[in-house]
Amino acid sequence: MLLIDDTWTSGGHAHSAALSLRNAGAARVSVLVVARWLKEDYGNNKQFLADLAARDFDPRICPWTGGPCP
Repeated sequence: MLLIDDTWTSGGHAHSAALSLRNAGAARVSVLVVARWLKEDYGNNKQFLADLAARDFDPRICPWTGGPCP
């Protein structure tokens, strides 16, 4: 089952929807989140984006926490 979410903040909606799909019988649920555009000049986004760009992509690592996703 593929779940597509058009927003990302905490992942709460995607997580709830994935649990609902599992409860309805889906054996596996993959989530595709369409990311938002981050403004480089807002808050600490410039440093966050620089740190993110310095890492190799690893789908097992949360881009926000740098470790397991909450």
